[in-house]
Amino acid sequence: MNKKLLLLIFCCIFMLTIACKKEGVSLINIGLRDVPSDKKGAFKWIKDVNRGQVVKIIEEQADGEWMKVQLPDGITEGWIQKNYLHKGKKQVIEFTDSSKLYDQPDTASKVKANLAAGSRALVLKQKDQWYNINVNYGVDGWVKAGSFKEGSDAESQARVEVYIGGIGKSSVEASKTLADSGGYTYTVANLFDKNPGTTWQVGDGGVGEWVEVTLPQPENISVAMINGFAKIDKKFSQYGADGDLYVLNNRVKSMKIEYWDDQNRRQVATVNFDDEIRDYQDAGVYQNVTRIRFIVDSVYKGQKWNDTALAEIKIEKQ
Repeated sequence: MNKKLLLLIFCCIFMLTIACKKEGVSLINIGLRDVPSDKKGAFKWIKDVNRGQVVKIIEEQADGEWMKVQLPDGITEGWIQKNYLHKGKKQVIEFTDSSKLYDQPDTASKVKANLAAGSRALVLKQKDQWYNINVNYGVDGWVKAGSFKEGSDAESQARVEVYIGGIGKSSVEASKTLADSGGYTYTVANLFDKNPGTTWQVGDGGVGEWVEVTLPQPENISVAMINGFAKIDKKFSQYGADGDLYVLNNRVKSMKIEYWDDQNRRQVATVNFDDEIRDYQDAGVYQNVTRIRFIVDSVYKGQKWNDTALAEIKIEKQ
């Protein structure tokens, strides 16, 4: 066979192999392993993978229970058990009304759970007007179209992991984040760095934007926050307030707080903040929390910019 033709065939096979790599979505917070084994001492953790994380499937054991995947960085690879991964595109839905989760795509089938408005789930497959969904790991079922919308999770910023003292490694995400500027970054991770001189910020007034924290297990927690951008930077003096970024930016006036328990039941609270207090303010106590979302409800207007800033969130186990 002609060498050029042989090379072309190999290239086509290689390109086809790359193109056929499938996506998968993690159904649980889990660690990526260097070898496909769950025997103690036989493997090493490479990196944590959060629920909802999209990965590329690069190898699947034909007769085994493991898949080799690649993370979005295009470099990190490791093994995950098949039953922890949904093979397919990521689709998130959020319920606009309370809904029943059925065992089968039939309203006459067993009701497995009652889902509160605001609950979110990953779609596994669709059958006519019915959707097979995963609410939490091990909680699957069917819901009928009409009571949910495309989940806001699909538009959120990438999740980051933070360590919360007494609670453990938790994941945090935000609806939006202001682009880096003026020598500052505005990532959601700033809310947990114990430095009020850094901040999470959103533009266009910020009302309706949110930060969400997912805990590793249900906890009774207290929450406190430092409002605004609690920093003076003389290089911004030209904009007034002697460069006081707290005054120049919006601050949170009121915040709607949604939280879910281990039965995925949703509750709602509202917290008001005093202005000109550049220290922690109480934001409530919440019971049996697995996930909590902080939504900007109203703001104190900044003297210069319409960007809303929040400096710190402190979550403590009760």
